[in-house]
Amino acid sequence: MAACAQTGSEQMTFGRTIPPATTVPTPSVPAPIPAASAAPTVAVPTATPYPTPDLSGLPYEVLAQEVVRGSPDIPAVAFTLDGGAIAAYTPEILEILREHQVRITIFITGQFAERHPELVLEMIDDGHEIGNHSYAHPEFTKLSDDSIRAELTRTEEIIKDVAGVSTKPWFRFPYGARNHHVRRVVAHEGYQSIYWTIDTIDWRDDATPALVKQRIRDRLGNGVIILAHLGSRHTVEALPDILTELREQGYQIVKVSELLYPPPQIQPTPTIVVEPTPTVVLSSP
Repeated sequence: MAACAQTGSEQMTFGRTIPPATTVPTPSVPAPIPAASAAPTVAVPTATPYPTPDLSGLPYEVLAQEVVRGSPDIPAVAFTLDGGAIAAYTPEILEILREHQVRITIFITGQFAERHPELVLEMIDDGHEIGNHSYAHPEFTKLSDDSIRAELTRTEEIIKDVAGVSTKPWFRFPYGARNHHVRRVVAHEGYQSIYWTIDTIDWRDDATPALVKQRIRDRLGNGVIILAHLGSRHTVEALPDILTELREQGYQIVKVSELLYPPPQIQPTPTIVVEPTPTVVLSSP
């Protein structure tokens, strides 16, 4: 399914400092693994590079700005997964992430959490970050404001009941369908829109594991946000190679919160870059 994506000048790239009310411990951070020293075919496991910051106090002015990538100055990427209706490959994907000692951000719907609470608990136990992906995966540009709020609130309540965690502040629009108005409704509910830099198109009928990997290779860079799906067999087949190659090239694989709010010792000079307005988004539950 395809949906038109409309964006305003608020779509930004961030390498930001923590809001004044939020503090983050200053841990030691392992240096990126140089490509020359990494094993060519074996993933190099590393610990979580830094603790997840507390972002409960993000102001509306920040939440209203859509994120499409992190800082171009830090060799880190966020590999994100969306979970809509299909969970067939989720256990295998979680096992691969566990084997590679990678913790990421996973956007799930309320329906996913209702149908597969054991998988949500597994995600939390493994240290993954959970984002809100709506309840029933509708196109938000076709909903009333009340319906948008209901989609967000219902999902938040379900995931809190299932796993005891909040999905705030991260939200991903189903199908990438959003505009200036719906982004502001979402921001008023305490969520920030997390778009993507690389769409692996792993949901398309003509996708293959090789294509998924090539799309990442062609667009890879510091701060990119990669979109893939829990329901894709192409992703489960390609994932071990993706994680291995990212580390061989010196990238940290991090959660969205870690990508946008790295610890003080590796904070770059904050930059804000207005992204071109995309015209068409092709995505899937």
